[in-house]
Amino acid sequence: MIFATDEIIVALIYSIIFIGFGYFLENRMTSSQTRTYFLPGLALKIIGGLCVGLVYYLYYKGGDTVTYYTYGAQRVTNAFNVSPEIGLELIFGDNEMTPKLIPYAAGIKVFKDDASYYCVRFAAFFNLFSFNTYSGTVIWMAFSSYICIWRLYQLMVDLYPDMHKRFAIGMLFLPSVFFWGSGILKDTITFAFLCLLIHSAFRIFFFRKNIVINSLIVFIAGYFIAAIKIYILIAVVPAFAFLFLFGPVKNIQNPLVKMALTPILIGLSVVLGFISIQKIGGINDKYSVDKMVQTAESTARWIHYSSEIEGGSSYSLGDYDFSTFGVVKKTIPAIVVSLFRPFPWEARNPIMILAALEALFFVWLFYDGFLKNTFLNRKARSSSIIITFFLIFVLIFSWAVGLTTYNFGTLVRYKIPMMPFFVIAMYMMKRNKELLISENE
Repeated sequence: MIFATDEIIVALIYSIIFIGFGYFLENRMTSSQTRTYFLPGLALKIIGGLCVGLVYYLYYKGGDTVTYYTYGAQRVTNAFNVSPEIGLELIFGDNEMTPKLIPYAAGIKVFKDDASYYCVRFAAFFNLFSFNTYSGTVIWMAFSSYICIWRLYQLMVDLYPDMHKRFAIGMLFLPSVFFWGSGILKDTITFAFLCLLIHSAFRIFFFRKNIVINSLIVFIAGYFIAAIKIYILIAVVPAFAFLFLFGPVKNIQNPLVKMALTPILIGLSVVLGFISIQKIGGINDKYSVDKMVQTAESTARWIHYSSEIEGGSSYSLGDYDFSTFGVVKKTIPAIVVSLFRPFPWEARNPIMILAALEALFFVWLFYDGFLKNTFLNRKARSSSIIITFFLIFVLIFSWAVGLTTYNFGTLVRYKIPMMPFFVIAMYMMKRNKELLISENE
């Protein structure tokens, strides 16, 4: 299907159209520092999305993106062509198997899976403007997600203009991010909304601009993240608790007042983060605080079992002890596996080889950005609230996905949301060291 003549023609035409539209947007959405990266980043995003389709259709012979499009979005579009009313209800209505929907919804494999069906909804909506083609839908989704990512990238450069090249590496040019984060997958949607969420929250916090509109965007982005991959929202909430409680402290000049407020705010951050996680977890019973460990254990066991049966790239963190002590014991190994594995000798196929090379890059970043600047030179420790914000999210998220995934192939996709922010945090710590050296010369 992906090699059909109409697919190739639409892919070529839409690529030209969207790159042309990107050229039109370039002067409106960029600064003098970032203009160079806008079109190359967009082109990579489109290419990445199309290549994901090739990998799933040719290498995996099926998989999520095929399910979401062929057995999802395409069938919604066919229903729309028969009855626009039915089509719109399938896209925007509740996914309830009512009598009038049964003839159309019965063939949609993930119709009753709320999280997966959101991916079908987005893909079906874009498919309406893509002549019912996979390639056109991919390009629409890649372009839309790229705009969300770009807005956060541009904001970060507005805060730190000298970091434009390093931020571009982390947010626009990481292979896993522009590849796995560009196709018809839940990862494309959730990462775009995560960038939009952080962008709008930062606009409120650092610039005090358009507070009502940005608050609405935060709510909408948070809603879709919770609906599709709620654990992303659970991981980022403690980081926001830190940001909004500790942010005002940096403006206090009196060191005694700072010292007195710090333990109080730490306590409030922990309490607020825990309460928020409880509330968010209540949206999905599997992720409630009392059932989260059970969910982690069952997910880890199932993915590891499936990987072993199918000969996949599984990994192990030792025993399946998911008691409180067992989970704590696995914290560092889980974070390590998310950030720095697969190691080169664990790569068994071309995709894992690329993932291993990317992991080696992360090892180097960790040394050059964190170890070298934090432990080898204590004066270079960063007090940046943004670095801390990103590191809180990265550590919680890495721990969560490393603890529950147990398969490198799946982990490559699952860890996309934290990867750019790890790179940003490491580069910012390196920048602080460079500034310190510059000031002492």
